[in-house]
Amino acid sequence: MERPPDFDWQSGEPDLEAERQKASKARKPNGDTQWIDPVDIALLSGTHWLTCDVPEPEFLLGEVVSTTSRIELVGPTGLGKTNVLMAAMMTVADGRPFLHWRGYGAARRVLYVDGEMSCRLAKRRLIDAARRHGAMPETFFLLNREDAPDLPPLNTEAGQRFIDAIIVTLGGVNIITFDNIQALLTGDDDFGAATWSRILPWIRDLTRRSIGQIWVHHTGHDETHGYGSQNSRMAARHRRADGTRRAPRSRHRIQALVHQGA
Repeated sequence: MERPPDFDWQSGEPDLEAERQKASKARKPNGDTQWIDPVDIALLSGTHWLTCDVPEPEFLLGEVVSTTSRIELVGPTGLGKTNVLMAAMMTVADGRPFLHWRGYGAARRVLYVDGEMSCRLAKRRLIDAARRHGAMPETFFLLNREDAPDLPPLNTEAGQRFIDAIIVTLGGVNIITFDNIQALLTGDDDFGAATWSRILPWIRDLTRRSIGQIWVHHTGHDETHGYGSQNSRMAARHRRADGTRRAPRSRHRIQALVHQGA
């Protein structure tokens, strides 16, 4: 990119429009000229950020789950991740509290995408969850893989468009649970950087549309982290906020990596 010339601010006013035009001209590798729309300078000022209208997070469960949350729930197979999430999402659908997290009193639309269970097992789990909850919330929806055998992997455009169509059909949703990564994604790099690079733009787009996400993942032989490559996931590594490495988890614990998109 061509660097604007230095300007002596004591000698006069700069021609801002001319400088923006120069700064917006970039060179492609083949030497052709590519025009890039310049960023509105006003949007970069600290004063703008103090006064601009940015909505507060729309929390669904305590101050942990919101419509812009991206959560990866990791735990060994058979530990109860699905049961916990079904219970939590039913309370979100009814606006009720769950464990020590408070609810917000309003019904929310919840989509649970199940890529692994048979219809028989899914029904049994739902019956148990509804019994414990007291009823089946009207705004809780479950998509089972057996009802959608042609569902493409979600790290493909076809799979993402499939889920987008479900969202539209339901009239919009506030949060989606994807259960689980190994059943709903595909990749030849053990769910590493290449696999996630094909789905991250869609994940960010769901956040932009204020659709919270919970991604369920199994551990491998090493139960201190999710199965597969550690090269790239929604959270880079299991580290505390202060940057120190987390201590290894026992097999009786479930890890939750939370990223608030807002």
